[in-house]
Amino acid sequence: MPAARPSKSAVANVIAAMREAGLVPGIVRVMPDGGFEVAEQKQVDESEPRPGNLPRKWGQTG
Repeated sequence: MPAARPSKSAVANVIAAMREAGLVPGIVRVMPDGGFEVAEQKQVDESEPRPGNLPRKWGQTG
């Protein structure tokens, strides 16, 4: 017996409702029982570098 899966129209309806609410749909997760979850895409502000992503300075440890 094939695994259950949500209908295309059900997923499209949720995505359309999110867009109408001003949200940006991100990831669609399909559960083994055929249910699904749509997560909002988070906007990342990369205008300023984050300290954790900068390279170490000469002689710097840690």
